[in-house]
Amino acid sequence: MQQDSLTYAVRLGVVLKYTGQLSLVAAVLTLLPLVFSLFSGDYDAGIRYGLVGAVLSLSGLAASRLSPPRRVQHNEALVIAA
Repeated sequence: MQQDSLTYAVRLGVVLKYTGQLSLVAAVLTLLPLVFSLFSGDYDAGIRYGLVGAVLSLSGLAASRLSPPRRVQHNEALVIAA
């Protein structure tokens, strides 16, 4: 009986690239509550959503500019999903 195991090291650049892309998606998703809070007059919450969106956008842009790998390993996909 052969046991499959994850024997390759996790490449940090791959994890950062795809985590950065997920951060960009999360930044876009914060736009809806930001707009809603500004229209409803809750400017304190709007500022907080704006700051969260800005931090997610900046970190996502920086990380997603890394060079793309040819192939994502199974263990790296597990780290990104976690």
